Amino acid sequence: MKNLLFDFGTTAIKLTLVNSDYSVCSSISKKLETSITGKRITQSTSEWKKNFFDALKELLNSTGTKNIEYIIGTGQMEDLILIDKNNVVEENATLYSDSFVEGEIPDSEIKKYERESPNSIDNFTPLVKLLSRIDKDKNYLYDTKKIIFGAKDLINYFLTGFSFADYTNASTTGLFSTENNCWNNSLPEEILNKLPKIEEPTFKIGFMKKEIAKEFGLDNVPQVINGIGDAGASTLGSEIEKCGESYIYLGTTGWIAHLQENFSKSEDFFLLSGPFKNQWQKMGPLLNAGNVFDWAMKNFLNTENYGTANDVIKNNHNTGVLSWPYLNGERSPKKNPDIRGVISGISQDVTSEELFTSFVRSIAFSLRLVSEKMGIQGTGSFKLIGGLTGSPAWCQLLADIMKKKIVVPSSGQSGPQFGLIKLLQKIIKTKSTKSNEYITYIPSDRNYNELYGEYKKFAEDLLENRTSCPSYLR
Repeated sequence: MKNLLFDFGTTAIKLTLVNSDYSVCSSISKKLETSITGKRITQSTSEWKKNFFDALKELLNSTGTKNIEYIIGTGQMEDLILIDKNNVVEENATLYSDSFVEGEIPDSEIKKYERESPNSIDNFTPLVKLLSRIDKDKNYLYDTKKIIFGAKDLINYFLTGFSFADYTNASTTGLFSTENNCWNNSLPEEILNKLPKIEEPTFKIGFMKKEIAKEFGLDNVPQVINGIGDAGASTLGSEIEKCGESYIYLGTTGWIAHLQENFSKSEDFFLLSGPFKNQWQKMGPLLNAGNVFDWAMKNFLNTENYGTANDVIKNNHNTGVLSWPYLNGERSPKKNPDIRGVISGISQDVTSEELFTSFVRSIAFSLRLVSEKMGIQGTGSFKLIGGLTGSPAWCQLLADIMKKKIVVPSSGQSGPQFGLIKLLQKIIKTKSTKSNEYITYIPSDRNYNELYGEYKKFAEDLLENRTSCPSYLR
């Protein structure tokens, strides 16, 4: 019997049917639109629902599938979505990258919750968004039945009518108590009573509604599994398992993750509950990754062809033009929602190819800076997963700048989808006979120390709002 996986990213949702041996039967993707107005960053929940069910219908029809055993998903975390007492879902889902705050919250109140949270609390945190909206409108949650924090959790709610969250996503929200491993009991009741139940990723939350199974022509009623937020699924899919190992994920946004055994709270980095027992994931989240690559490719190369972009990187990697990729503010190595991108060293003989390469190279500089601040630059190799692994020239550039081996899966079996397969194997209690193969990029003798030194100094000025940095750049 087949199983259905879904991955709800920022730019697209992907549904995949896998066979009983975990090989891919078929998959389909639907693009998602994001609305950006200043610091407000939202997506349409009605579009989420329509795209998911349209994709599911197409996938089942194209494969002639009539039976699905399990449905399990992953997706963007740290979102904020309300469901009212009539089961009407809020139209605009507030995304993790949104930092718009409407009301005023006393610092003392933030500190109260921050003491129990595994992470520092800022304007990106769902708790701050909730409290600020309540401050502006005391009846903000009056008609609310459920509060949802992730795209996959909303899809699970559509499928089953039940509201659940996983520990990885819960630990990003500002509402989680590290000591008690549950929601913070000191939260106002108007919030606490509306929160989803937290369960392990393999928890079976319920069956698909019978009317949905019937509508899609299924002969059985699939079970829906809780699943895990994209950071947890990516960790599983990266195949790092031991404390001390690290990986880089680069999708639209990205992060560096390092597995550690001990809980050690950091002001500047996320600490998430790990997918494995007694492990924590130290995360350096990046708001500027594949989105910057795509933006630079479109605006400087006038193309969406990654092969063209790969050739340009090979030919222009040593350009003297320097860029700082903060098009969307940044979260690591220092949270600063207000900074924006900068470019320097332009003369009239600089080409558009150099401008493109300067920006995509700055993503690698940013990753090195984050790894240094996390204290993991001196560790072993990094595994690299996500969309940017498709550019060999960029992977080599990253190895040269990081001065570390960069290990990339060659089979395409990595990232969130592969993490979901790992969870399925735990549920079904069987393993795939297939193993991943990897390409290793070894640092060459190219020297980027001088350029990186310039990048690092000004990046720190920008991120720290130092007075040496002009105010219009801060």
